[in-house]
Amino acid sequence: SVLLDYEDAFETEASRFRELLELAANEVEIARLEPIFQAADASNQRALESRIADGMAERGVSDEKVRGTLDWIDSRMAGMRTRLAMLEPMVERRRERLADAGGDIDARDVIAAMNRMDQRRRELRTATVDSIATLIEPGMETSLEDLLDEIRIQHGMADSRMGGATTDIVAALGSIDAASYEAAGLATDEPEMLREIALSFDARTEARIRREKQALERSIEMSESGGEGDSRIRARLRNAATAELTAELAVRDAIIGRVDLIRARLEDVDPESAATFLDVARRTGFRAQMRSRWCEQATEFALNLDDLDEEILASLAEIDAGIGSQIAFLRTTAIQRRLESETRIARAMVEAVVDEGVEAKSLGEQAWREPGYEGFDRLDDQVEAQLLAALGPDRFEELPKRPGRGGNDAKRRGKTGNGGGKGGGKSAGGAKGKAGDGGRGKSGKG
Repeated sequence: SVLLDYEDAFETEASRFRELLELAANEVEIARLEPIFQAADASNQRALESRIADGMAERGVSDEKVRGTLDWIDSRMAGMRTRLAMLEPMVERRRERLADAGGDIDARDVIAAMNRMDQRRRELRTATVDSIATLIEPGMETSLEDLLDEIRIQHGMADSRMGGATTDIVAALGSIDAASYEAAGLATDEPEMLREIALSFDARTEARIRREKQALERSIEMSESGGEGDSRIRARLRNAATAELTAELAVRDAIIGRVDLIRARLEDVDPESAATFLDVARRTGFRAQMRSRWCEQATEFALNLDDLDEEILASLAEIDAGIGSQIAFLRTTAIQRRLESETRIARAMVEAVVDEGVEAKSLGEQAWREPGYEGFDRLDDQVEAQLLAALGPDRFEELPKRPGRGGNDAKRRGKTGNGGGKGGGKSAGGAKGKAGDGGRGKSGKG
């Protein structure tokens, strides 16, 4: 009931702000379209055509060319009026909504509403925590604080974009064997580690709110001035964006630092538990780099094909071992490259507030190419050739198709395969040791 009251109260305040923001946006959009509607008006078109015809006649342009020009203008204006006619119902609805709300919206009222919502959020949060604290039994205060830290971390993860900042460290800790968890001294230190991460998420949330306020102020100032706006407001927005980026990097570094610390401690008492913990952490923090690759899927599928002799199975086992010896290095390298490239790209996007994205544009394909993709592609090429040699073209045809290659035809020298797979192979998406599959059979820390 306490949480529901919090959600209802906050949603009420947020809906007021959203409605006011939408009305202000409607007003800006109507103001932007009004000159276009006026320019397309038939009376304005006639005046424009008259000025153009007079100017062309003064320059000695022939009547035929003048008529051709006016015909061209008429056809283009007719097309514009057709498109504008499609917009008129939408514009009229927005005018009606503005009229129902009392007319013009003062842009400063939107900023005031945003500030009220932020203040109300803080008040509601404090009141909710205090209400919950009165309901728990004496001596449970520490447990409540730990629970609130975990909730803040989960909420912060949902709003994170950088690799590593989405790491579900709570789930990763839950994958550790109970005995190893105790032996590594994590029972004592986990609450403090999670609290540090929760505080870093709090700081990032505050920085993001400040940046959103500055962005709103700049949008309003640009709308009112009809240009790029005051350089001082742009500078404040850049500073706020820089602070948000710094806070985001602090979240990422805090989580990665704690993951490394926990892994190092586990290494001393149970290397297998350390490997499982790191795998779970990375699969939530770096999903793209840790996802199952075609070479893994195809080899796993091949090992489960029917009617393979011992020699082929031995070759497939050797291929599988080769993948295992390379894939971990490739993933670690890709993760490191992602950390480096995301930082550069993020800083370039912040600078784009004042330099129109000059540095961001110079990054080229770094802004969209997956870091480390070349290594994974080479491994897929290598394994594709090995599987073709081990299975032969017909059995190779039964394997999952390699993405982006239009099937496996290029490697089959024109031979036609048998069609669907015979074996009871595991699903193509099944990577070993995935997060959420219970790790390596060990019980959680309980």
